[in-house]
Amino acid sequence: MEETVISIINVLKDKDYFELLIIDNNSTDCTPTLKQKYGHNKKIKYFLELQQGLSHARNRGLKEAKGEILVYLDDDIELVEDYFEVCDQIFSDESILISGGKVIPYKVDIPKWLPEKYYFLVSVYDLGDHPKFVKYLMGGNFAIRSEIALEIGLYNVELGRNGKILAGGEEIDYQNRATAMGYKMYYHPNQNILHKINEKLNENYVLNYSKELGKSERIIDEAGSGCRVLLKILKCYSAEMLFNLFIRLIREEKKKNYLKIIKKYSEGYLIKL
Repeated sequence: MEETVISIINVLKDKDYFELLIIDNNSTDCTPTLKQKYGHNKKIKYFLELQQGLSHARNRGLKEAKGEILVYLDDDIELVEDYFEVCDQIFSDESILISGGKVIPYKVDIPKWLPEKYYFLVSVYDLGDHPKFVKYLMGGNFAIRSEIALEIGLYNVELGRNGKILAGGEEIDYQNRATAMGYKMYYHPNQNILHKINEKLNENYVLNYSKELGKSERIIDEAGSGCRVLLKILKCYSAEMLFNLFIRLIREEKKKNYLKIIKKYSEGYLIKL
């Protein structure tokens, strides 16, 4: 966490139009010491959020923030030097309400066994080198006008990571609600962050997260259409059948992992049955 704070401060050192909010969600690392180290800086604000979970932390940030543009960043990132200049440029266009960009692995290669379709499971996101509107942005590199954020509302606290539980879905749910209200997600290839993902680059992490994501998306779907839930249940059963039929026939590791990820997601989605 402290490395991330230092990275952000270094990028912001010549700017005076910002506030940096540090949300301590019952951390056991050095996060509480940041209050003593940086408490003299009126631009840096520390908040202890006792309700455990990423969604609670994000909601606390939304409630405490005073700026016109909110930028959500993960606690294990490095900022590129021109990050906030790019954000300023993007939001100078009043039609842009929500924006995000690439999440690039920091000083590590993505393992060859992980299918490209599932890079997002290890928090890597790259939709190319041209600005465009997209369905979803990555939540750890997410900027939004504060008035729009307040209108969309809080993150669903039933979703999202909670301690060591690798749950997800809160970003999907939030952006689904934004889309339903008519707001578009804007992707800009220069709004980049570097993400320290070394601990995520193993098969156990990817499969566990896939299962938890299945659980979370079941919660999201149940709040909407019953038909959608039924169709996805049928797809999940089909996926498990295909896995059992073909897993022994496949030799290529990447293709095997493709099926394993789908199977784990299906297990999570079906877990309520």
